[in-house]
Amino acid sequence: MDQSGVYKITSGQCDSVYIGETGKKFSTQMKEYVKSKAKRNDKLLFGKHCNDEGHSSKAAEQKFRTLHIETSTRKKRLK
Repeated sequence: MDQSGVYKITSGQCDSVYIGETGKKFSTQMKEYVKSKAKRNDKLLFGKHCNDEGHSSKAAEQKFRTLHIETSTRKKRLK
């Protein structure tokens, strides 16, 4: 989980799915979701879902799946 790219998180307690993209390491992104849940910070959407529904963030951590690994080290420029 030391790469960046596109990932999918499936809630372990309902059928909700979150697909996201990060330039950070996947492990760093998941730690931020866990902190978001613990601090009841609604800035991260999946953390907000966990807080709103009373879900455990650890269940979400177990349902993490890499969809695409970023191979380019250059920063993306969105149009």
